[in-house]
Amino acid sequence: MPKPDGYLAVEKANAPLLLVEDDLALCRILETYLREEGYRVTSCLTVSAAAEHLRNHPPHLILTDLSLPPTCDVEEGLKFVKECLRTVPQGKIVVMTGEGTMDTAIHCLRQGVEDYLVKPVNLATLSVILERALQHRTLEQLMEAMRRERMERARLGGLLGESFLMQRVFEKLRLAAMRDDNVLLLGESGTGKGLAARMIHALSRRKDGPFVKVNCAALHEGLLENELFGHEKGSFTGATSRKTGKFEYAHSGTLFLDEVGDIPPWIQAKLLHAVEDKEIERIGGNQPIRVDTRIIAATNSNIRQQVQEKQFRLDLYYRLNTTEILLPPLRKRLEDIPLLAEHFLQENDRGRHKGLSPAAIEELMQHDWPGNLRELKSLIMRAAGKAQAGRWIEPQHLEMDSDPDAGLHGEHPQGLQQQVDNFERLAILRALNRHRGIVSKAAKDLSLTRSGLHKKIARLRIDRRLILG
Repeated sequence: MPKPDGYLAVEKANAPLLLVEDDLALCRILETYLREEGYRVTSCLTVSAAAEHLRNHPPHLILTDLSLPPTCDVEEGLKFVKECLRTVPQGKIVVMTGEGTMDTAIHCLRQGVEDYLVKPVNLATLSVILERALQHRTLEQLMEAMRRERMERARLGGLLGESFLMQRVFEKLRLAAMRDDNVLLLGESGTGKGLAARMIHALSRRKDGPFVKVNCAALHEGLLENELFGHEKGSFTGATSRKTGKFEYAHSGTLFLDEVGDIPPWIQAKLLHAVEDKEIERIGGNQPIRVDTRIIAATNSNIRQQVQEKQFRLDLYYRLNTTEILLPPLRKRLEDIPLLAEHFLQENDRGRHKGLSPAAIEELMQHDWPGNLRELKSLIMRAAGKAQAGRWIEPQHLEMDSDPDAGLHGEHPQGLQQQVDNFERLAILRALNRHRGIVSKAAKDLSLTRSGLHKKIARLRIDRRLILG
């Protein structure tokens, strides 16, 4: 008999199948037939035996009665089905039911069961249903392999993104890793500056040296100086021994100064000396110590404005900013959201759910993400805790901010013109990213002239670095 178009051939030979049926005579008939069909069958008469087999030998297919001992009612079968969905989310479940439990069978389908059969079982129908279930499992495996391949192509270290913006960022990070210059990473909180710093170190010639991180915003200025430069024994009350600072710890490696814009001015002067002269002095010491340390600094503040307002030293800014890389906010690379959401789900969910439904992805694409990657990851983790195992994550599982007065880029109400500008800005960035920064093609998409699009880019103050890299 010819197979229909789109038919996917599956290999039944030795495909592991768990059969759960308490009627010994029927169990033997089904077991014999399925082995003749080519399946590697394990049969169990009780739920406890089946559950143990599930944990130790996860099958590809599960064929189970719904009325199971010890109570021989459908509640036992439903409990076992839930156990299967939780323990073997990649397995395909087919339930067998009597006429009186049809509503229960339909309920099982809604929970994630593949199909059902009404007793007495028609063996030819059983063969078709099991082959189709195995086919679906094979398709899902192929899709998962494609997803992993796509994920690897879009990955650089701990960073993930296939958008034009992020691919340009990846190029800059690779170039920065090849050189030994100091790097300044800019971007909002949660955009991945820490991951970018680690990636630069991991790809650099210093990769075998230490990677040392200092959060400059988390320490009081006195503690910050001590953390960076260390101290000599007896240099102040309580200094009972010598302390090595992070600059020394990072010798031959990389020192990552997170939130560098929060360093107070008097420590900035000492930091400038360390960066320029490649030497430090511990607190209370008078002996210069040579250090071979590369600096990667990061900030989510407007550091240029801090320089203009004399809050940050201009000379230190130029020393740290040999290479500058801007990490774009999530709202300016919305096309990366499906990939990132699936990544966060797989990373924390361990395959308990099928994934995010198209409707859920669409819901994520409508959000503004003021918290960037951290906000997305947190939301996906909460959603996974709400959705049932073996099912899709749907919009109702997402805790999206639905306040209509929140505006597009923050929690405060915005005027109508501001909201219109924000929508225009987002549409322009999407079009430019689709066409890899080619203004003429983006203008055509937006039904604008090339000069008209340039004027809007200028009026809306769209950062061209986010377009052309």
